[in-house]
Amino acid sequence: MTEIPMGGPGIPPAPGTPGVQPAPDEILVAFAEPADQNRLTVLVRIILAIPQLVVLWVLSIAAEVVALICWFAALFTGRLPAGLAEFQVGYLRWATRVYAYLFLLTDVYPPFELADADYPVRLRAEPGLLNRLAVLFRIILVIPAWIVSAVLTYGLSFLVMFVTWLIVLIAGRMPRPLHEALAAAVRYQARVTGYFLMLTARYPGGLFGDPATSALGVDPAGGGFPPGPAGQAAPRAPAGAGWGQPGPDQPAFGQFEYGQPGTGEPGVSQPGAGEPAVGQPGYGAAGAGYGGSAGYGQPGTGYGQPAPVPAGYPAAAGYGQPATPVRWLGGDQPWRLVLSRTAKRLVALFLVLGVLLIVGYVAVITVATAGSNGVTRAEATISVEGAFATLSGTLSGFDSKVAACQGKLSCVNKVDKQMSVAFGTFGQNINGISMPSAASSAAAGRVRSDANQASAGFLRLSEVTSAAQYQQVVVSTGLESLLRRFDTDYRTLGTTLGVH
Repeated sequence: MTEIPMGGPGIPPAPGTPGVQPAPDEILVAFAEPADQNRLTVLVRIILAIPQLVVLWVLSIAAEVVALICWFAALFTGRLPAGLAEFQVGYLRWATRVYAYLFLLTDVYPPFELADADYPVRLRAEPGLLNRLAVLFRIILVIPAWIVSAVLTYGLSFLVMFVTWLIVLIAGRMPRPLHEALAAAVRYQARVTGYFLMLTARYPGGLFGDPATSALGVDPAGGGFPPGPAGQAAPRAPAGAGWGQPGPDQPAFGQFEYGQPGTGEPGVSQPGAGEPAVGQPGYGAAGAGYGGSAGYGQPGTGYGQPAPVPAGYPAAAGYGQPATPVRWLGGDQPWRLVLSRTAKRLVALFLVLGVLLIVGYVAVITVATAGSNGVTRAEATISVEGAFATLSGTLSGFDSKVAACQGKLSCVNKVDKQMSVAFGTFGQNINGISMPSAASSAAAGRVRSDANQASAGFLRLSEVTSAAQYQQVVVSTGLESLLRRFDTDYRTLGTTLGVH
């Protein structure tokens, strides 16, 4: 996969190029500043993105398979195989461009390629050495970052993106603070995915942007394009005589076309004002009237005057107007993303909304699971009626069995023992039945309590040794009122289950 050289007009320089310090082991993403967008494409953005999403889905399946292979390879060698790492970087780059397009960070349609491209969202990752222990537990280590990413995704879903869509649709441009906040969210998600794919050993960070100054105290507004969030700015151009300072639209030091003709002293290896630049036709050849003719040092007849140039550009003949560079959020340090205070508050708002949405989602699922629903109610009703059927058979034969005893206490004790066992079994069965709602659970609890008390009362009756003692136990346990209450509570349970 061939990488497009970085550092041309509107393109951040590649880390490691001359004059640029090596990049840290981190997923780097550069975002262009907010620009005007076509309202029609904004209106149908989700439809336009469908082909990209289909391809990205296919690529994600391939990336998962490759990740498994890379995990084994990194576990033994401490690094990813070069070809597979290149594919994973391409997949991550593709995904980042698609998400940036969906989040309305750019109106430019993403290219269908894994390689780097001249696009308003650029991503660089340079997989290196990995800690084998961290590779072994990578799926566990990534969980905290994955949770933050999931909360962020929930916070961005629907409400935020719908409001963002309306703003861009009406205004034709995204406000810069919102643009910065969404860029930070996309970058963080890219870093989480990149860490999971083992494209970096650095744990995902930078959700609230990069520090306002670099780690070495270099102002991010310094000249040149440093490599990344912790890089040192490239040196500024010397302020000696004849060195023109770049104008408002002129490439900065270290960029393509900086230091081209017109930046040296006239007559010292550099063409003077009105002379052709190095490599231009006529350079080094004497024109009419030059070098021995009258008016030495003056341009001859027909020698063209320098074309008008913007203010601040060196006035050298042949110095053409440079291509309009992309204006990056990081300015002359495009790999950096320094958020404004408003943008940081928006990111915090995304997280808060994500937490609220997840809590609400869990609450709805809990209520829906515990709430009334026909199938669950029917299942509970069948289970309760099945448990009661066994008890009902014992209850229906109680009077006839007692009458058949003809006053023999030992015989009545056996019948009471059967009733105790029947009520105890029913209570256990009710306890094992899941109820579809809080009301039915409470009703089942009352029925279970009544059954257990009745079981204990009949057990005491089965142990008495005289008729007087029998009557005393019946009164003390309130068994007759308990059985009436059991009947009432059982009917209430049926009502809560929808049985009339």
